[in-house]
Amino acid sequence: MVRRFTPARNRSCRFIFSACLIILLIIVNITAIQCEDEHSEKITIVLKEEMAEVGQRDEKIPIIVVLEEHPERREQAIKVICEDRDSGIQALKAQALETQKPLVETLTESGESENVKQLWIANSIALKATPELIQRLSERDDVRLIEPDYSVHIMSPTEIQSANTWGINKINASAVWNLGINGSGITVAVVDTGVDASHTDLDDLDDNSSTSDPKVIDWKDYVNGVETAYDDDGHGTHVSGTISGTGAGGTQTGVAPGTRLLAAKAFDSTGAGYVSDSLDAFGWAVENGADIISYSAGGGNCSNSGVAWENTINNSISAGVTVIAAAGNDGPWSNTISCPACLNKTVAVGATDSEDNIADFSSRGPVIYNGSTYTKPDVSAPGVSVTSTIVGGGYGLNSGTSMATPHVSGTVALMLQANKSLTPQEIKEILETAVDLGTPGKDNTYGSGRIDAYAAVVLAARVVIANYTITPTPTNTDPFINATATSSTNITYAEYYITTDPGKHNATPINATDGSFDDETIENLSAAINITALTDGVYQVFMRAQNRNVSSERHSLRQCRKSERDRAGQCFS
Repeated sequence: MVRRFTPARNRSCRFIFSACLIILLIIVNITAIQCEDEHSEKITIVLKEEMAEVGQRDEKIPIIVVLEEHPERREQAIKVICEDRDSGIQALKAQALETQKPLVETLTESGESENVKQLWIANSIALKATPELIQRLSERDDVRLIEPDYSVHIMSPTEIQSANTWGINKINASAVWNLGINGSGITVAVVDTGVDASHTDLDDLDDNSSTSDPKVIDWKDYVNGVETAYDDDGHGTHVSGTISGTGAGGTQTGVAPGTRLLAAKAFDSTGAGYVSDSLDAFGWAVENGADIISYSAGGGNCSNSGVAWENTINNSISAGVTVIAAAGNDGPWSNTISCPACLNKTVAVGATDSEDNIADFSSRGPVIYNGSTYTKPDVSAPGVSVTSTIVGGGYGLNSGTSMATPHVSGTVALMLQANKSLTPQEIKEILETAVDLGTPGKDNTYGSGRIDAYAAVVLAARVVIANYTITPTPTNTDPFINATATSSTNITYAEYYITTDPGKHNATPINATDGSFDDETIENLSAAINITALTDGVYQVFMRAQNRNVSSERHSLRQCRKSERDRAGQCFS
């Protein structure tokens, strides 16, 4: 028997079926919209605007695709770095390239992209892609974010001739040299417009033409692919001279003249470049033994272009490399710190003049990134009318946070010679014990203040002077200074000076109480202070102890009152 449906029931079924179909279509459509929104969030706002501008034209946009991290693999590589830096860096690179492999294969097979370049240090891939391809890439599970490969630029104005190296004196670099520290054994990578490696101040370490000890030990050209070092702009040569110039040409420009240099050309003859080239240069510098990366350039800001840079800075620091970057020349307005200086782990540098005033052009903080607001720059340094090396020989004058940055890079090199075990975080903390300027404490104009190379090296060396006392003798004539010096290496010498001395280098030796400095890591110190020539007043007594690396310094402050003039020793009690 065949069952037949009545027309009325048949219409009811058709109605129910239609309603179900409509509901299903609505659910599918909502899901599609949600997925599209989720994928769209992977494309930065700036890139979306550029995609809209390009529209349907067959035009490719330079982009950087940031891949999802594998935290467990990265942690394993970092553990290896702690034991063997070179092996750890290679492990970090290998895991990044393995993460990128599926996407690289897809891009190669499709043939829709151009200029594909893997950036291991950023766990990213740079390429040129159409808006349609960018959208498809954003739908991949292994893609974290897609940013524009925007233009970055050096930060420097006009050049004139000069021979005034006031910045060297301002940060007390020469006082560090007097301790026998000049940056020897430290390698600084300069990512810039190149370098004139034939300049007499930059050609070798000892300024002796008969020896083979080049200062520029390696070179990479990301702009023109030239194998021999050159500089068709001049900016990189000026920066390099402030870090490492030996003064062979007659003017001492380098804060750390004993350093060696790695030079990466990431900017063309106009001072312009792409982020991807800078990221690639950072990876090259880390792989080739840089202790410091000096970056007098920038562009964009952390709020719209910071992820690839953040990966790069984090991986550089994990490899033990300190990154110093120019804050930017977009002052005096706030919120103008450039990327990568805007990133929290980067040492961001503002510019000051010879009177310790902030330069009008120096970029200011604060920085807002990933929901956090923090103070930037971190420190300031001489950046107005700075004399350094120029292409072809001789010296020239430049201003900018570009010029302030190498003062800090050179200072860090001095610190590392004094104590190679310092981590990038420790270096940043020590640098921020600077000469406080502006609003007390760290502020968004000067940061923690203008750097003092001597003070930073003293702190870096980690010679600790404790239990120091100044007491009068029984005759109340010459008081005695007593202290204990402790160091991780053997103590070799100690001295004191007071504020009436002509300078900190006119000091009086302090004796070891056991009679000699006999290669011990703890020494008790004692000396008599001659106060017979002092008038009533307030004086500071400074003590320094030197180990096999460098010295440390402490002071005591006491006031002498008129009523105690006959007991002059009490001025120091």
